[in-house]
Amino acid sequence: MSIKIPATEKRNFQQLKEHYEIEKELAGRLRNAPKEERKQLYASLYDELFKRVPHHPQLTRKGDSEDSRERVARQMRFLNDFLHPETIFLEVGSGDCSLALEVAKRVRKVYAVDVSKEITVKL
Repeated sequence: MSIKIPATEKRNFQQLKEHYEIEKELAGRLRNAPKEERKQLYASLYDELFKRVPHHPQLTRKGDSEDSRERVARQMRFLNDFLHPETIFLEVGSGDCSLALEVAKRVRKVYAVDVSKEITVKL
């Protein structure tokens, strides 16, 4: 079986495999945890993911302003018809908040929520 890595992917095969194995391990821990522990475990596992996978795209693209601008521009083109001066916008999984900050220029209020504290740490 051959695996095709997208041209836009900046990581090598070993990094991708490492990321996959860590995600698989963390998902198993969440899946096998007692139901009452999952809510708390969910956030801590995301923090652990970002600590253990320093080459995670959500972390590395924070340092790539051109990539971030292109991604936000693409999302804004999609959202354009839905945003008005009285809009209240909620972004779940806001990561570095780059989209929320751009949307905030055009709407009344923005809420940005993310489960991980690690993703908000500046590079």
